[in-house]
Amino acid sequence: MNILTMTYLTKALTRLEKYLPDNTDTLLSWYDIHSEYYSVLRIGRYVYCLFALPVMSSDGKEINHVSEIDSNVLERITVLVYEGDTIIADISGLHASMDALLTNVDVFNFCADESDWTYLEHYCLYGNYFPEITYPPNKESSSLLTSGEALLITNAYVTTAYRKQSIFRNMVQMIKDHALRYSYENTDLYTAIALDPDIAQYGPDTKPEPYYYSFEVDEPRRLVNANIMEKLNFTPIRLEADEIGDGTKLWFALQREKEIYKIKSIS
Repeated sequence: MNILTMTYLTKALTRLEKYLPDNTDTLLSWYDIHSEYYSVLRIGRYVYCLFALPVMSSDGKEINHVSEIDSNVLERITVLVYEGDTIIADISGLHASMDALLTNVDVFNFCADESDWTYLEHYCLYGNYFPEITYPPNKESSSLLTSGEALLITNAYVTTAYRKQSIFRNMVQMIKDHALRYSYENTDLYTAIALDPDIAQYGPDTKPEPYYYSFEVDEPRRLVNANIMEKLNFTPIRLEADEIGDGTKLWFALQREKEIYKIKSIS
């Protein structure tokens, strides 16, 4: 692990330690022997720090300590972007094989419990790409041998003063590349993201008071987000033709990328 990686991985794990299954030192020791779960890159003036952790063991139980990791059925990927010591952007998501997303009840339950947005992203991928499959998965569901990878982006934010510098594009590409890191042949990647305005968790945009969604305030932002995702070759969709409630949680963007080819290094 080089100096840049150690420095920024330590910063990221320390910043998020209360949300992680172990303390920073324990996690650094785990990452030291699991290099496929992190990546730190300098792009221009900024450092992109990605780290991932499996969140579910092979028996479907939520992982509370890294010592319980025995497989990678479902993982959480996080990217923090730094300018010096300041976090200026972030993105995170849940990644599983498409087969696990479609048939594994424990994966479905985890996504449903994560948030309404994640539950609906799961629903959107199901309904738009696999409408013939029974939804939701149940105890009778078995592997369909469906190929491909699934990525549910759970949040993404770029500090206002740093926008229009391709930071969001870089984060999306980085998290997608990580989801495909085990793919060395033609692979389909299915990605979903909610288009509701995300809330700043770091940096100068952070507000002390809670944010309350409202249709009048947030719908214009959803339309802007839809336009941004279209430029990244996503397809914006609405779950309802007419307004219900205050209009929240209706806009999503989906992408299916086909024939992605990655060449395995032999070095």
